[in-house]
Amino acid sequence: MFDSIGMVDEAYKDGSGSEHGIYQAYKLALYLYALQKVSGAYHYGLEENIFRSLRPDGGFRSGHGERSRL
Repeated sequence: MFDSIGMVDEAYKDGSGSEHGIYQAYKLALYLYALQKVSGAYHYGLEENIFRSLRPDGGFRSGHGERSRL
């Protein structure tokens, strides 16, 4: 379900208007964490997508459309 930008799940594909086409930063972070723990693999560059969701105050924006590419 990872498409090199974010996680494409049911909410992304078929969700309501506020969910459809919106990537969720926490799903991407969880994917990266699980990938490292389960397989020991690392997907280089993935953390850059997570860092793009940082807000100026240090928090994270949760939902991002494809146009913003997370």
